[in-house]
Amino acid sequence: GLGGAFDGSGGPSSLSPPRHNLLELLTAILSDGRSDVAEKDAALEILAATLLYDPSLLRRHALECDHRPDRPQPDEEGRVYFSTDHRDLLLALVRILACDKDTGILLQTCEVFKMALDTETAEGGDRPSQFLAAFYDRYVYWLVVPFQYWVGARKPGDIGCSP
Repeated sequence: GLGGAFDGSGGPSSLSPPRHNLLELLTAILSDGRSDVAEKDAALEILAATLLYDPSLLRRHALECDHRPDRPQPDEEGRVYFSTDHRDLLLALVRILACDKDTGILLQTCEVFKMALDTETAEGGDRPSQFLAAFYDRYVYWLVVPFQYWVGARKPGDIGCSP
C-alpha cells in the first residue's frame, strides 16, 4: 500500500509541498554556468512557451523576487563578474546576453526579454509600470556591462564569461 501517504497518518503527505515553482527551476538551469547549450535551449523554450501563454508570469515573479543585484563593480583589471545567485531569473537572462556565444540561445533570450518588456500585453492584475521601474532600477546597469567593462570569470564554477 501507500503506507499512510493520503490518510493523514503522518505519512509522506504530511510533508509540506515543495516550495519551488517552474520559474525557480528554470532560473537554476539558466544561472548555472555548467548548463550546456541543450539544457539552456530547453529551459528557454519552456520559458518562452510559458510567456506566450501569460507574459505577466515573469513580471510578477521578478517583482516578488527579494534579490536586488548590486550595481556592477569592476575589479582592478576592469573586469565585472556576474553573481552566482540562483534566485534571480532576470539576472541569469542578462548574463546569457552578456556571455553566451551560441546564436540560438541569444535569439531565444532576446525573445524572452521582448515578451517580458512588452507592456502592451499587460492585463488587469499586471503592474507593467512597476515591473519596468524595477527592471530599469535593477538590471539596466547589468545590460550595459559588456559595453563598459570586460566580463570575466574568477574560477570555472563562477557565473561569468570565460576570460
